[in-house]
Amino acid sequence: MTRDSPDDDTASDDAVADGGERSDSPPAPQTDGAGHAGGYDGTTGGEPVHGREIETRQKYPNNRLFTWLDDRLELNHEILGKAFPEDKYGSFLLGEIALFSFIFLALTGSFLGLMYEPVASEVTYEGNAAEWAGQEVPGAFASVLTITYDTPFGMFLRMAHHWAAYIFIAAIALHMFRVFFSGAYRNPHEPNWFVGSVLLLLALAEGFFGYALPLDGFSKAATTIGFNMTGAVPVIGEWLQALAFGGAFPSQVGQVIPHMYFLHVFLFPALLVGIIGLHMMILMRQKHTEHAPSSRGGDRTPAADDDSFVVGSPLFPQQFLLSVVVLLLTAATISFLAALFPVQRIAAIGLDSPSSPSPDWFFMWVFGSLKMIPAELSLAGTTIVLGGWAEFIGGILIPMVIIGVMIVWPLIDNTDEPQHFTVDPLDRPAQTALGVGAIMLTIVLSIDGMRGTFSEVIGAPSSTLYPYLVLMTFAIPLLFTVRVYVWLTRRQRRLGRPTGPGVSLPYSATAVRWLDRGLTVLALGFLAVGIELVTGSATLASSFTGLPVIEQLFWLARVFAGLLLLLPVPPVYLALALVLMGLALGVAPAFAKPASRSTRL
Repeated sequence: MTRDSPDDDTASDDAVADGGERSDSPPAPQTDGAGHAGGYDGTTGGEPVHGREIETRQKYPNNRLFTWLDDRLELNHEILGKAFPEDKYGSFLLGEIALFSFIFLALTGSFLGLMYEPVASEVTYEGNAAEWAGQEVPGAFASVLTITYDTPFGMFLRMAHHWAAYIFIAAIALHMFRVFFSGAYRNPHEPNWFVGSVLLLLALAEGFFGYALPLDGFSKAATTIGFNMTGAVPVIGEWLQALAFGGAFPSQVGQVIPHMYFLHVFLFPALLVGIIGLHMMILMRQKHTEHAPSSRGGDRTPAADDDSFVVGSPLFPQQFLLSVVVLLLTAATISFLAALFPVQRIAAIGLDSPSSPSPDWFFMWVFGSLKMIPAELSLAGTTIVLGGWAEFIGGILIPMVIIGVMIVWPLIDNTDEPQHFTVDPLDRPAQTALGVGAIMLTIVLSIDGMRGTFSEVIGAPSSTLYPYLVLMTFAIPLLFTVRVYVWLTRRQRRLGRPTGPGVSLPYSATAVRWLDRGLTVLALGFLAVGIELVTGSATLASSFTGLPVIEQLFWLARVFAGLLLLLPVPPVYLALALVLMGLALGVAPAFAKPASRSTRL
């Protein structure tokens, strides 16, 4: 009530009549919650703060349902009112996509786990898969055939499980890329970077332990590779094999399958739930990282450098409704992919291992690193025999070094003062250049992991491709790191901004031009290889279109990997590359080779 209300005067007179004293002092001034006076009424601001009016009127008033529930359950408390920062790019939603993908993994995995039989003993399959009907097959293989071809919606749910796993890992990786390039891992957000890194590793391990469960040819080949890599670890290799596999593979497959079933269905999902919960708890406890004030839409804050609050929407109901939309879009995407793009067609894979085995895309870079280190090295006429050390160096040591640097990176690049705003990647030359170099290293190692497919399609022996792939592994990441660093430091100097910590590289305009030309030639070479991959199996019309849809996507993805090399190239070279690509696509069918492709992509 205001001072001019007659009820106030009546109340004052009653107080005097009861023996009290009338106070003529004015009432305490109203404030805006931060100590600023000026008749603050909670709707349209009041006294200017930092030279601006605070807009406190809610953009979305509480609806009747929320008000009804709030009156009874007191919903409007601190957690539901936690602000989520505004994000005009949508990159902050990658974490939610990963969370919702995990939910679909749990739902579909529960169905598959109830139907699956983790046994390796021979049984007679009697179902709708005609090529296996009446044959003696392992029990695990037969149960997956039954789920896929004999159970209503079984194939759809199995494909949804696969695609949800792909999206789950991809969303985590993209989320970490966003955090890295925007500098959102710095003080005080290092704990969540560490937790997120563990989450990514657990997701990869969960995917690997699901490999062996169908017990088809692909599963046996992938599990054998993983078993041998684990045994290559010095001193503790056999102990790790027993811990991870529960026995020797494939000789003790009857022990390995139930062991990996337990890890895949019970232990690792429980660990993932705990890590995801810890990740979200830290997120709720800390102030959420938000975009820098310069990138926001409009003037939404009292001061551009004020990080005492978050500009955004409350968890409920605004962010909750947005999350529901993301959940439905994630479900629609997984359902669409599961229905139209089936993967892991177990009846077609069979029980025989493929001639050129290769893992799923998220392990391809590890497989490439494994193949990069041969058992014997010939240097200057001297042969160096590595033996089992080759598997340890390529499959364990190199990936561990890469992953280790990723985990401890916040300890390498950090600040003493808390940082609550993201940073433009273009303003961080050294960090952005290293990130681009790491991405290119992953791409090149993945290409080496597909060396068998390359050699079969191109018609060149794998030994012929090996030295070029080794050169690519060292040259491409280094060239792109240097080029991006030079480009960004020149941009910073042109804008009159500090280049930040890092090594000052001497360079000239001529050197930069030659570096651009070298990268262009390199990119065109990869582009030619990509075109050969597409057209090397007869012609575009007769062979490429005759492949299953999912294999067409894999071919195009490999061509796209070559196109990624064109990103830092100036526009004139990019235009030239596209023209040459068009010419190559026009004349390539005339020089196409006979059909030849690997057993499995």
